[in-house]
Amino acid sequence: MRREPRPAAHKVVVLVVDGVYPFELGIPQHVLGSAGGRYEVMTAGVDGKPVRAVSDLTVTPGHGPEVLAEADTVIIPGYAITQASAATTDSKALDALSRVRPGTRLVSICSGAFLLAGT
Repeated sequence: MRREPRPAAHKVVVLVVDGVYPFELGIPQHVLGSAGGRYEVMTAGVDGKPVRAVSDLTVTPGHGPEVLAEADTVIIPGYAITQASAATTDSKALDALSRVRPGTRLVSICSGAFLLAGT
């Protein structure tokens, strides 16, 4: 059962990138979404399009990158890393993250740290 967030709920935006691991994508909603309405947890894609997960899944985030500007916390879940992706940060993801306000908490889960390091 999903509870509606309180008016002053802490806004968390989970940035969904190509190759996302579905388990890591679900962690923020599972943990923070069950905190009695203290957090509003949303997903955002880098360009408003569906995102290919690491498995045979396609994920459609609920929002585009514009909601990153409203976030109190941005979470980047783990995603598949290759030698090429570790060497070059995705420009669409960097563009999306440029919308984040100064002072916003940035959190990574597992390999999501590569994207944070690239910013």
